Amino acid sequence: NVKIVPVRALGKCGGRLSDINDAIRWAGGLIPAEDEEGNEIWNDNPADVINLSIGLFEYCPASLQDAIDSVTDRGVLVVSAAGNARVATQYYAPGGCANVITVAAGDARGYIAPYSNFGPEVDLLAPGGDLTRDDNGDGRPDGVLSTKAATNCYDPVTGEAVDDCFYAFEQGTSMAAPHVSAALALLKARDPDATPEELKATLLAAASPRSAQQCSGACALYPGTTPIEGSPDMCTRPCGQGLLDLAMVPERSTGGGEK
Repeated sequence: NVKIVPVRALGKCGGRLSDINDAIRWAGGLIPAEDEEGNEIWNDNPADVINLSIGLFEYCPASLQDAIDSVTDRGVLVVSAAGNARVATQYYAPGGCANVITVAAGDARGYIAPYSNFGPEVDLLAPGGDLTRDDNGDGRPDGVLSTKAATNCYDPVTGEAVDDCFYAFEQGTSMAAPHVSAALALLKARDPDATPEELKATLLAAASPRSAQQCSGACALYPGTTPIEGSPDMCTRPCGQGLLDLAMVPERSTGGGEK
């Protein structure tokens, strides 16, 4: 019972911050778009969850924060990628904005990925991939299989050369955030009357805790981070309340013996 409303805020050559702000409000059902003839086009299916797999290397702009606040006031959950610059998330937007669920990227082991942003703004760690590793030993990079058009490539599953590809292994917090958005959508579908606060609390309470080592990195690579006691060469990179794990969400009884 989950549906996706795709909103194209940015084009092939980029876009403006105002485009992103308008897209957030349109997705939340707050403003109309316009067609070529100037007719208003409203979103007939306002989103319960908005995923923002985007990143600006700056503190949260006031206009972006205002757009986020406008939809969260309506009861929308906003999920954001933490960013892939290996720095504190506070320097990135929308991951460093208020009223968002900020997601860092983890590898196949459940460790924070080396490229992922980090910090107290991060709420959760989710699968983002690490193309430099093959921890499951399947001969393919540990990325997240994603839609991507390319030519003169290879099939990411069979490894055979093909003229056109429509899937590729990718990595990034942009891959991690949609895992969390989808999980929240499933929880919303299971319990339509749950408030955004209840859905967020349920998800975070079920996260699988991470150790200091799982949320760390070499101090030399992450200046300004705090060394881990007993491991002076490794520094902490805060990655939220734990790793996304829907299997740890308690089953919900319907009162009639069904779950």
